Amino acid sequence: MSSLPFPGRGGRFLLAALALLSASPAAWSRSLTPDDVVQAALSAPAIAEADAASDAARALRGQSALLRYNPQLDAALVAGERLSLDLIQPLSLGGEGVATRRLADQTLAGAEAAARRARLSVAAAARVAYTDAVVADRQLGIASSGAELAARLTAAVKRKHEEGEAALLDLRLARLAEAQAATRLLDARAAQVAALRALSRLTGLVIEEAQLHEAPLDSAPAASGAAPTERSDITAARSALAAAEAELTRQRAMSLPLVGVGVTMERDSSETAFGPAVSLALPLFDRNQRGRAAASGALTAAEARLARVDASAETEQQTAAVRRDEAEALLEHLGDALVAEGEAALESVSRGYAAGEIDLIATVLLQAEILDGQTAAVEMTGRVTAARIDLLLAIEDDALLPSALPGGDR
Repeated sequence: MSSLPFPGRGGRFLLAALALLSASPAAWSRSLTPDDVVQAALSAPAIAEADAASDAARALRGQSALLRYNPQLDAALVAGERLSLDLIQPLSLGGEGVATRRLADQTLAGAEAAARRARLSVAAAARVAYTDAVVADRQLGIASSGAELAARLTAAVKRKHEEGEAALLDLRLARLAEAQAATRLLDARAAQVAALRALSRLTGLVIEEAQLHEAPLDSAPAASGAAPTERSDITAARSALAAAEAELTRQRAMSLPLVGVGVTMERDSSETAFGPAVSLALPLFDRNQRGRAAASGALTAAEARLARVDASAETEQQTAAVRRDEAEALLEHLGDALVAEGEAALESVSRGYAAGEIDLIATVLLQAEILDGQTAAVEMTGRVTAARIDLLLAIEDDALLPSALPGGDR
């Protein structure tokens, strides 16, 4: 299974510093690329929490010695003359230390897999949010052009009305069409504002519309072909199951009493004596019944969780492939020049009305249909992009991540 190299603690500090720098508007006065927003989004709290979980699991593994318990030293001084020392090492008869080490290993593997999944999920969400913002910005431009076009049409009808060539009804119709265009513009502005705010919340950046110059389709990178053989969420669930098995073994081992072995020393003013020391707890009442029952229940839950994660991952991959293929087929059939074709169509309608070849009602209806078509064309490119990103996340392609991370790692 291929896995994503994670930057070390120093690398994560550098990432955080870059993210803080990026929060300044001056730092992003240039155009924002999809990689820029992904890089900023990777400083999200969810990523920091996933890294902290990995660090904690790594620390747990480091302190999971096979002997499990620290040696114990007892000392006593009697009447100021007699010194007694006992050095005891507690030992588990059931192999608690081995089970604890295995538990720590599986916990670390699961934490690292979860951190990888968190990075890819955040990267995909950032790219989709960037796409939504670009789409909303393009649709705002279309709505703005439509409002200007409606205003020019009203002015032309007004001139004709003043010259006696257009009825008052035509003027009123033109003004109502202008009101519809204004409403379309306000709706588009609201959608664009919402998209920019969503992108800002996700990245922690101050986002300005002038920074979004990428085409929607550019938000989805080309597949790298470096997808792992097993998704990280499945790996995490499988590690959680192995950890639950190790925990059950550990709890069963803890039902057996600890044996303490060591040496004892006694010294008085005349001589020093050494001898073996043994201690044993008698499990008359507490045999760790509660711990074993809880671990058994956790194991059953982990088995069910793995089955569901496995089925969900397979479904996501299958449906994402169908969605992407259908989107690509529609894009190939319709092409990506529909907005430009709409501009040409609007120009033809305007010339037709000016030449008297198209009446006002037909002009208003045609302009509205063309503007709606342009808006839908931009929306289509956004949905094709989202379908591509969805498949990349479903197969966990590293292309979702920025092209370079500190240390040269992707």
